[in-house]
Amino acid sequence: MSKYDIDEVKGVAGLRPYEKRLELKRNGKGRLAICPWHEDHHPSLAVYERNDEFCFKCFSCDASGDVIAFVQRMDGIQFKQALDEVAVDAGFDLQTQNHVFEFDLLKAVDRLPEAEDFLKARGIPLEIARERGLGVADYPGIGLSIAIPYNEKVVKFRALHPSKKGDKFRHLTGHPSSDLIYRMERLDDIDFVFDPLAR
Repeated sequence: MSKYDIDEVKGVAGLRPYEKRLELKRNGKGRLAICPWHEDHHPSLAVYERNDEFCFKCFSCDASGDVIAFVQRMDGIQFKQALDEVAVDAGFDLQTQNHVFEFDLLKAVDRLPEAEDFLKARGIPLEIARERGLGVADYPGIGLSIAIPYNEKVVKFRALHPSKKGDKFRHLTGHPSSDLIYRMERLDDIDFVFDPLAR
């Protein structure tokens, strides 16, 4: 049996296992797709976030479940194989079963629309956030997060949907947390000096 923390794998996987297997279209906070399990002419399969993980439900054929059940059904494989597939999609190393987090700032900036509602609620237009180098990434243990670059070596992550207060922030450097700004209530609170698009 796999030694992965199943909840961690599901939380970190985000939309990637679905995006690899379906053509997803945004629908508010969720996504819609043509259901692969019945003759579907209009997208009836919803992919939505619940308890910090993405689940699926078809409103025509009633197929539903978590991301592991989705991969089991799509790939025609057993639970352990599906867990391994989702773990790989989530960036886990199959040998060590540890999560390997590789942060790509340009990809994170491309994913910024995934946090549009979060930003709007704080008075931050998407265009301004993009100009300032904010992005979105799936950070291990806290899930979908806003990436806030402070400079070329320091990137702060703020979970969009933290399960508890201690799961709200992470950073990529060894800096003590007291050296970094925790709040992101307004864009003015953050002094950006790194332009990721100027490379």
